[in-house]
Amino acid sequence: MERLFKTILPALAMLAALGCGYTFQGARAPEGASLEIPVFINKTVETGIETIFTEQLISEMRKTPGWKIVEPGQGRYLLKATILSFISEPHAVSVRKLAVEHRATMVLDVSFVEKSTGKELWRDKNLRTFADYPVGSDVLAAERAKREAIARIALETASRIRTRVQDTW
Repeated sequence: MERLFKTILPALAMLAALGCGYTFQGARAPEGASLEIPVFINKTVETGIETIFTEQLISEMRKTPGWKIVEPGQGRYLLKATILSFISEPHAVSVRKLAVEHRATMVLDVSFVEKSTGKELWRDKNLRTFADYPVGSDVLAAERAKREAIARIALETASRIRTRVQDTW
């Protein structure tokens, strides 16, 4: 046992000192990375969701090292999105065939563009995210639950977009 420690411990220490060479890609933004995020275009009848999604994405990107969020017209990069659809439909029903849970599903078209060249670095025409929420006889409670589901969808979507932006490099 002692021999094992004398052999393996120095080898492990040397490996730790040298490292394995693995690095996380996209961990750093490119030099001078300024980003415009205009208000999302909303092609649905669900009012106000474009603001919720835009604000959540801006908040998420501000957490990302190296990125500076700037006013429209001032960024080196442009991250724009269109909310293509919002569907809320029954997901779970009771024994009496009444909906007890709905699933809210949002579909976005998102693109990331380098403005100086006009080059689209990536685009996802079908970014789909969903969240379930309870419904019942209280209409106001169901609407509140739907708004909370929209907020969860916005958070999840913003996180996925941020990861995709980081993975660009």
